[in-house]
Amino acid sequence: MLRHNALRMALVGASMTAVAAFGTGTASAATTTVDATSCHVAGYVCIVPASSPDEGLLIPEGQSYTASPGVDILSISNDTAYTICVNGDYNFGLAPSAERDVEYNLTGFGPNFGGSGCLS
Repeated sequence: MLRHNALRMALVGASMTAVAAFGTGTASAATTTVDATSCHVAGYVCIVPASSPDEGLLIPEGQSYTASPGVDILSISNDTAYTICVNGDYNFGLAPSAERDVEYNLTGFGPNFGGSGCLS
């Protein structure tokens, strides 16, 4: 029980750090912050915010992420099995194992399970 509570507190702390760095972004599952140099983790999408370039936010595979009004990012990497549809200044698809290093105002992304392409 004590170990479970310690893990819960660690996740709450990580979530609070993520809120401070990433504004009002929300994901449909728990997110984790990591050192930006460790952003490539199998099974996750990672975004690096312009406001905190030394930290990355990991979002689990298959989950959507929304940032309202939007968050300025420096990079986004997709280490999942699915293409993700990225929305913001312009919309694009990001294939599995791909990364885009560009200053961008991100409003959200989600997995493209059907493979039908992303709206641009």
